[in-house]
Amino acid sequence: MDESIVAQSQFIRSYLLKDGRLYLSLMADGGIYVWAPETDRSSAAVIPAAPDAGGPRNWEVTSSLNLREQPSTSARILTKYGPGTILDNLGCERAEGRNWCDVQQLAGGPRGYVAANYLRPAISPGGSAAMGPDDSSLRAG
Repeated sequence: MDESIVAQSQFIRSYLLKDGRLYLSLMADGGIYVWAPETDRSSAAVIPAAPDAGGPRNWEVTSSLNLREQPSTSARILTKYGPGTILDNLGCERAEGRNWCDVQQLAGGPRGYVAANYLRPAISPGGSAAMGPDDSSLRAG
């Protein structure tokens, strides 16, 4: 990442330090780099944030994954996703001892829940993950 950040450092237009995270925003909607300190808390205990709370706008599926009707391994399976599928992040919650994320495929489709441990923030071709609420329509006008 350091080579990518150095190459794009001239395009950083603003920064924000909020809730212990550093956000570097690139020009022309080029993305946002986000740094968070490592903590001693178990990653299983930390519920991933929704975009409105500074979390990623989209997830990438890392392994074959079932979309379920409810946040439960016994809930009905709506569909299956393969690795690389991009999902909208609609928020996450803790149920049955694991983190579940409410998602919908980026191109549309059923909405449901997937186990968060099979997700990672979707990375753009420029090397950054879009974080926080999408306000691009507000800037377009």
